[in-house]
Amino acid sequence: VCSMAAVEIPDECKEDDQICLLGGKNGAGNVYYGGEPVCHNGWDFPDANVVCRALGYSGASNFTIRSHFGLSSTHFSLSNVDCRGDENSLAECPHDVKREGCEADTVAGVVCVGSSMERVRGVRGNLEIFLGVSFAVLVLLIVVGSAVVWKIRNRKLAYLQKTSNALPRMAFKNPIGRNPETRDMQDQTEMSF
Repeated sequence: VCSMAAVEIPDECKEDDQICLLGGKNGAGNVYYGGEPVCHNGWDFPDANVVCRALGYSGASNFTIRSHFGLSSTHFSLSNVDCRGDENSLAECPHDVKREGCEADTVAGVVCVGSSMERVRGVRGNLEIFLGVSFAVLVLLIVVGSAVVWKIRNRKLAYLQKTSNALPRMAFKNPIGRNPETRDMQDQTEMSF
């Protein structure tokens, strides 16, 4: 959610090597280093982890680019930050001080583990997981139910075929003959069931 309003940078964020998050809420926001924004060029998850741990969080749950938490109107402090993820500060990470390609809409951001933004996304994520699992269980029940019905039907058909072959064949003589005195084979008919 980008904002066109100028960012107010608190005095404590303007100190050298000070990392601050602005524009978001409690553990989420655009990253400022020494009072100036960090450019999103090369920004990724290990960089966000270093920022969140430097601010006292256990790590990052996400990183943002394109000034997600609001536009910047100042000069940039760092660009092309390339942390491994185990550093204690952005100053320990390889980076450029050149600010080519860095504009008001290219500020890097983070969402730290335990931040208010993560909790909102966590509830929605849990709902999505619940709905996904419910759908999967429903599909599984339909498939298993269909297989059971098919198997029972086939067993019944096999049983009927087996029992129909087991019935004895019976022959009957026609009690009504044309001429009772002639016992001709043609007058006798056999019926079998």
